[in-house]
Amino acid sequence: MRLGALLGLGVTLVGCAPLDLGPGTRALALLDGAVVAQGPEGYCVDRRTSRPATGFAVMGGCAIIAALPIMPRTEALITVQFGGAESGAVEGREAALVALLRSARGVALLSSDGQPEAILVDGIEQAPGIVLVRFTDTGPPLVAGLEQVEWRAFLDLRGRLTTVSLRGFTRAPLGQARGLELMAEAVATLRAANVAPVTDQGGDPG
Repeated sequence: MRLGALLGLGVTLVGCAPLDLGPGTRALALLDGAVVAQGPEGYCVDRRTSRPATGFAVMGGCAIIAALPIMPRTEALITVQFGGAESGAVEGREAALVALLRSARGVALLSSDGQPEAILVDGIEQAPGIVLVRFTDTGPPLVAGLEQVEWRAFLDLRGRLTTVSLRGFTRAPLGQARGLELMAEAVATLRAANVAPVTDQGGDPG
C-alpha cells in the first residue's frame, strides 16, 4: 500500500492529553509550547534525551522509556525535529523536495555525518503535503542495536518544516510494508496533536 493511501485511512488515534510517566510522557510540548511531539499508541516521549528548546523529541515503547507494561504493536525508535517559525517548505513544493533528495546534495542531507557515500536511497514517495524517503545508512548507527534501514518523512506542521525519522531494531527488523504503515501512524498522530492550540504538556527548558 502506498503512502497516500495509508495517510487516507483515518488512523484511530489516542487522545492528545499528556500522561505523566516519569521520564517518559505520551506528549511533550516543544519550542516553548509552539508544537507538540506525540507518538503512535504505545509510544512515549523520552524526556531525558529529547530537547524541547530545540524542537527535538525521541520516542520509543513506553515499557522501555517509562518502565510501564505498555508497548506499541510495532517497536521502533522514532525521532521528530521541528524547524523554526515559518520554515515550512513542503506544502506545494513536494516535487522540488523529491528532486533534491535524488541529488548528491540531498543524499548528503540524509547522512548523520554528511557523507553521501554511506547512503543508499531505496525509494522516495510523495503525497500532498508530505515526502517520504526510505534509505539504507551503512555508517555506524547513532544508537546501538538499530537497523541500517531508515524511513524519513518531511512535512509542514504549524508552519514549521518537520522531519520524522524511524528505525527498527536489529532484534526485530521492520519490513517495508510495516515500516511504511508505522510512519503513516506517526505522521497522523503528530498532525492530530498539532491541530488544536498547543497548551503546556510537560515541556522544559531542555
